[in-house]
Amino acid sequence: MQASVTPDSVKDILQKIEEIQETEEKGRLFSDVANDWWEEHSEKIAYTTMRGYKAAFERTKEYFADRRINTILPTEISR
Repeated sequence: MQASVTPDSVKDILQKIEEIQETEEKGRLFSDVANDWWEEHSEKIAYTTMRGYKAAFERTKEYFADRRINTILPTEISR
């Protein structure tokens, strides 16, 4: 069975390509990077350490909210 190509499906594909290109050009959102980090590392961190990180993690996500990761300056992190 062969899938049919409709104008709507082509439009959807082109829109997705545009979104990917925009993300590559502008950089990922801090919140997405932070969530990926947490998901990857939280299970490898000791429970008590993770509890200590969690509050700082949440404050940092709130502070940088929807900023692009490549727009955050080192001076903003050390505050």
